[in-house]
Amino acid sequence: MSAFRFRAGWRRLLLSVAAWLVVAGLVCSVPSVAFAQGGSKSPRSPRTAENAGRVKIDVMVVHANNTQTVDPRLKGLQRQLSHFRYTGFSVLSTSSESLSQGQLATINVVGGRQMKIRFLERGAEQARVRIELFRDKEKKLDTTIAIRRGRTFLVAGPRYRDGVLMFPITVSY
Repeated sequence: MSAFRFRAGWRRLLLSVAAWLVVAGLVCSVPSVAFAQGGSKSPRSPRTAENAGRVKIDVMVVHANNTQTVDPRLKGLQRQLSHFRYTGFSVLSTSSESLSQGQLATINVVGGRQMKIRFLERGAEQARVRIELFRDKEKKLDTTIAIRRGRTFLVAGPRYRDGVLMFPITVSY
């Protein structure tokens, strides 16, 4: 038996997580959802010495279920959410972080989970971030994604109560 061969259960789990990430990335390249009131309508803010090289990362923790009720804060993502088998979506929490290159933010998530997001780099049109998801100190997800400037990338994943948790992540600068 090869040392690189996975058991069938692990292989299915890895393929399932990879499929969710691919679907979420393709489906959710949408304009940013506003997390706070006010501010500029333009996704590009004026460059100052204070924010040069920084990115703002907004993360929602969303419970996808079959309640047929959609939180109004998810209105901008409703079309993309309709591709999933769930009918209800409620925002459990939001977090907003301003990060410099290489800086790490930690977000506590329901169910004893924790998400770590590290800003790696940014270009004119997109930023790369590393996302790690833990449950009770056990790493469940470790991936690096590119998120278009002012757009939202949806990470769908762990089971929670009668559904799953989803993480819309928006990068702006």
